[in-house]
Amino acid sequence: MPPLRVWLLAPLLLAGFFMRWPFMSGRVSPQLEPDTIAYFAIADRFGDGHLFAASGTDRGPGYPAFVWLTDQLSGAREINLVVVQHLLGLAVAAFVLLWAWRAIDPPTAILSGALLALSPIMFIIEDEALPDLLIGVFFFAFAVALATVALRPATARRWPWLVAAGVLLGLGALTKPIAEVALLAPPITLAVAGWGWRHALRGSLIVLAGFAVVVAPFVIQSTIRFGEPSLTQGSGATLFVREFEIGGRQIPNDTRDGQIVNEAVRGTADAGVPQRTYITGVQALERVRGIGSHEAFRRERALALHSIGQHPFGYAWKTVQLSDRFLYEMLGTAALAEPHLPRAGTNDTGFTHSVWRVGEWLTNRWWMFGIHGFAFLFALLMGPMRRRIVCTALVSTGICLAIGTAAVHGGLPRYSWELAPITYTAVFAGIVIGARALFNGARSVRF
Repeated sequence: MPPLRVWLLAPLLLAGFFMRWPFMSGRVSPQLEPDTIAYFAIADRFGDGHLFAASGTDRGPGYPAFVWLTDQLSGAREINLVVVQHLLGLAVAAFVLLWAWRAIDPPTAILSGALLALSPIMFIIEDEALPDLLIGVFFFAFAVALATVALRPATARRWPWLVAAGVLLGLGALTKPIAEVALLAPPITLAVAGWGWRHALRGSLIVLAGFAVVVAPFVIQSTIRFGEPSLTQGSGATLFVREFEIGGRQIPNDTRDGQIVNEAVRGTADAGVPQRTYITGVQALERVRGIGSHEAFRRERALALHSIGQHPFGYAWKTVQLSDRFLYEMLGTAALAEPHLPRAGTNDTGFTHSVWRVGEWLTNRWWMFGIHGFAFLFALLMGPMRRRIVCTALVSTGICLAIGTAAVHGGLPRYSWELAPITYTAVFAGIVIGARALFNGARSVRF
């Protein structure tokens, strides 16, 4: 007879599949987002044999490569891509149930797998031709590899898992460079696992080596071509936006570049023309300085770093404030997914609505019993040591990415949703161990 987890997996996958089916068969493709168009353009160049097609853009090569792979299927590009992403999302839910059953405990596995299969948030990131689902898969796979190697005894071969973790994170960095901040998770997890500082350092360096092997060709090419070791050319714009547009800081006026940008921003505002400050700034720097866009973005980054240097504590506090959103933005509701309904065409979406409502109900319970998400602390501090090590790998990866994103970008809701497999699983692990401790404590009380 199949084990219990297999019996539970079958209905879960069926419900999740038929919830997604109207958007996979007879799909009506929406008007593409500018980001999607840019990714598709890079994928076209991949198809022409240009390995470094993403070089010089503000996007990594990972997602365009994924788009190119789905192009090998017959059918329209956007439809192929989204169908594969929906199936990948279901595979993630199934994997979480099977993996967490052994690595954490059955209740956490059931709850996490169910929410990932039925969540409107997972549906949304699967249904968009954007890299959020793919990068979330790499993040979770990295955390699983890290947890697995952390639990292996010193007498076992550890290095293949360490290399695998580095490679997975490298692929994540090629998809979105923010993945590189998760390199801080291995020393934290290995230290909690009791490896000792020498073994933890050696293991972290092996992860770094695996990471470097994947990203090095692209970093070297960028250094040769642009004189800067970088995976994308968008770091100047994102940091500028984080400090001045999201952070609300005044652009420094004590440098000539700052004066140029401030004058352009004021002039555009006085003319009543809508603007994005970073675009106005780049255009002004190009015009006044007679430089290209790459150099203009570098100068915007220098302005942001100059401002951060003047207000380090304000920048740090704003980063902490922005990091909190990675919990409350996981409250997925059916209303968030409803704008996708036209993409189902003439297909009936009644069952889809019903599943979304179940996912919304389960998310609300996750939020309430998870103490607004902070129950993940219970997972780190309570229960068997093996369980706590696994949860440390999940939580350290998630926190590094949340703080890193808040520090250099500020983030959109979909950046929080990328971490759904990690966030939902870690918080459910805390809810389960907290409830178990409460129940055991209540049983021990004698009246």
